[in-house]
Amino acid sequence: MTAYVNDEQKKEGAYGKAVKATLAATLAAGMVPAAAAFADEPAEAAEGNDVEVLAATPEQAWKAGNFTAVDNNGKTVVDKVKYDEFKTVEFANDGKAHWVVPTVASLAGDTVSEDLKNKDLYKVTYYKQANGAGAAVAEADFEKTFSAKGDYSVVVEGKADTAYAGQKITINFSVGSKSLKDAKVYQVAEDKKDVSDKTFTYTGKAIKFDGTDLNLEIGGEALEYGTDYTAEVYPLNEGNKADALNAGTYLAKIAGVGNYAGENITLKFDVEAMDLASAAIKLELNAADKVYVDAATVDGVSILGDTVIECTSRPDSWYGNTQSVGEYVFKISAKQDSKNVKGSVSKTEIVATNSVDVLYDGVALTDKTIDLAKKQSFDLDKLVVTKKGEPQTKLDPKKDYAVEVYDADGKKVDAASLKKAGKWTVKVVVNAKATEYAYAGEASAKVTVYSDTVNTTNVFFKQDGKVVDAVEKDYDGADLLKALSATVLDSEGKALTAGTDYTVVAQKKVDGKFIDVDSIVDKGEYQLVVKSDTYNVGNEVLKITVKEVVADTLRIAPEFFLETDKVSYTGEALVPTVQYQAGTDKDGKAVWKDLPADTYKLSYKYDKDGKAPSEDVKEIKEVGKYSVTVADAADDNFAVSGTPKNNVFSVTAEKDFVDVPNTEWYYQYVKNANKVGYMTGIGGTKLFAPNEATSRAMAATVLSRMAGGTIGNGTGIFDNPFTDVTYTGVEATDPWYATYVLWAADTRIVTGYEQADGTAQFRPEANVTRAEFCVMMQRYAKAIGKDVALEAGEADKILAKYDDGAAVADWAKEAVAWAVKNEIFGGYSLLNPAGDITRAEMAKMTTEFQAAPLTK
Repeated sequence: MTAYVNDEQKKEGAYGKAVKATLAATLAAGMVPAAAAFADEPAEAAEGNDVEVLAATPEQAWKAGNFTAVDNNGKTVVDKVKYDEFKTVEFANDGKAHWVVPTVASLAGDTVSEDLKNKDLYKVTYYKQANGAGAAVAEADFEKTFSAKGDYSVVVEGKADTAYAGQKITINFSVGSKSLKDAKVYQVAEDKKDVSDKTFTYTGKAIKFDGTDLNLEIGGEALEYGTDYTAEVYPLNEGNKADALNAGTYLAKIAGVGNYAGENITLKFDVEAMDLASAAIKLELNAADKVYVDAATVDGVSILGDTVIECTSRPDSWYGNTQSVGEYVFKISAKQDSKNVKGSVSKTEIVATNSVDVLYDGVALTDKTIDLAKKQSFDLDKLVVTKKGEPQTKLDPKKDYAVEVYDADGKKVDAASLKKAGKWTVKVVVNAKATEYAYAGEASAKVTVYSDTVNTTNVFFKQDGKVVDAVEKDYDGADLLKALSATVLDSEGKALTAGTDYTVVAQKKVDGKFIDVDSIVDKGEYQLVVKSDTYNVGNEVLKITVKEVVADTLRIAPEFFLETDKVSYTGEALVPTVQYQAGTDKDGKAVWKDLPADTYKLSYKYDKDGKAPSEDVKEIKEVGKYSVTVADAADDNFAVSGTPKNNVFSVTAEKDFVDVPNTEWYYQYVKNANKVGYMTGIGGTKLFAPNEATSRAMAATVLSRMAGGTIGNGTGIFDNPFTDVTYTGVEATDPWYATYVLWAADTRIVTGYEQADGTAQFRPEANVTRAEFCVMMQRYAKAIGKDVALEAGEADKILAKYDDGAAVADWAKEAVAWAVKNEIFGGYSLLNPAGDITRAEMAKMTTEFQAAPLTK
């Protein structure tokens, strides 16, 4: 041990007296269990112990020291940093939890190392805000809290009965926004998952950056406009916002939202000029004079203002009258000053005496759906081309027109393809020249060929394997899509294969239309649809509604209070958790759930003297009376309204136990264990001794209290297998633990230590290790009828995740793995199986496993 004393104390040889006086004062104030009191001289000062006396105060040594910390995965994030030189440790927002674990203080010129993880010497507290502000974070909430974006801090403080009492360090750390630095702009395709198109071309129509025309992607994954980001578009070197319309360079100012909040980037993108050579230009010739063009459009947008159009070839018979038939060739070129179109192209327009009708089976050719299972087919012989309005005047199929077939990608294929399932286009084109320009024209139709047509009665939508007609649920944060599926039968009742024969797609209604989505989580209208290129599955849909949670019955979480209307003063700002009533259980009791912190806003009124609160304050901190008001924070999945039932309370200096501050991770567990009667104070005092080791007798006692008389022989009279446990059945003369120990032995929750003479000892005063208590807990669970079985090899897999998993003894492996699996043990990267279990740790394990005693 290293002790720091001042020069005056050294001169008078006052070290021992000073330490004793400090401990005596602390004990008198009720801060240390009696078991922790020292003899006349401190053990550390006895002969033969290494005591280093340095001429510096603890504060001086602390502030001159270097500090080291790792993250929760053991990676060094603070490496011997001076007391006043800490910088915020920044973690990326990758969906995983990250926090800082202070490890070592190197003091007195690195000659002394202090283990900051030693709970007997140091108190370590995590907070939801930087600089030790905001609510303390319980160990059980680390994974949830520190996986979200935010600024946090960890404070290490020397405990009252140690050399560095009151000395502290604060390390701030932050979990940042997800980064937008690798975001890229892409053109939204019909396939919402296709993010490959990074080129943008002038079309004459505004290209909106709202997730419908332009969107962002990172690593091939599309972001969601409004949920992940918002965008403002500016033409380069211009100050006013504008959609990307004309060709040119634009700047998109991106502001992150949600998990990307705080991320602001600017992306440059170019809208290229329309290349006339590849544009689908439609010309409209002047009726009186065919060499002039009245209109030139691309997808309905005029390009006349950006082009020069001249007729470069006309029929020999043309003399400036409307009757001149033949081919007219036009050269369409971009104007010199046009920035929206480029290049040139020649386009041939045919003028014929007559137009045509294209008929299929005697009627105008239209889109067709073919079901091969019904022996249907598209018969090219049924195609007929006639003079318009005169069906009896037919063109010669051998020379006057041609029939072409194209696949879904526009590639020309053999006509035999129409006999296979797929999506095809049949195009009929008149050879005007072959008819000496008596006829001209073309027509096309989409022909969808299916292997079979599925009746709507053969499409079954399911939720968790059960057939449903519609789904309606309140928002709960879960992805409903994972529970939904569809079964499709062909016309003969044979089940088709999902993923091969058909796909199931979720869609959400946005701005009046349904768009494909990857999940069904947030409030809104959705539908599930079945799609197939092979089978005609019709338009059967499953209507889905996710409703916002109406949170209008509120309360402040009881765990916030020391008593019903009291909160312990800590010197730090206190933030209550608001809960809403989420229905009732099978016994009619209200079920309460925490409201997500970002769904509501809190405001406070305060009165120092404990009268009706009237002064507006920003935080709950000082002793006095407070009232809390809750308001809805945003348009989200929760509609928050109402006044919490227990919104008026006092901050008081009173505590359940004077050595259990409510800033400690174990505060709530100790409070719960005491409240339900599992554990009490030391000797009936206001001391709990949270960091003291727990005896075997106490472990048996706690487990007996948990059972509440529901298991055992029911007589209260037991055989005594132990030579070191006195038991007469008379409570007044037996040790306080006798009945509890023998009950635990009778129910096979505990066993003894076999001696050489064949007898057995219980060793009631011996400490219980963490692994031993896991064994007792597993046996208790089995005794009350809980399933404790693990799958073959499961224990090894669970323990392998811990740095010291191999240190768990064979006799304890299954029990320790069971405790980890049930989330009552193993919150850090180390299990420490051979370490003594503390009273605070026992309070956590027992209350996490079973919140209240069992009843008959």
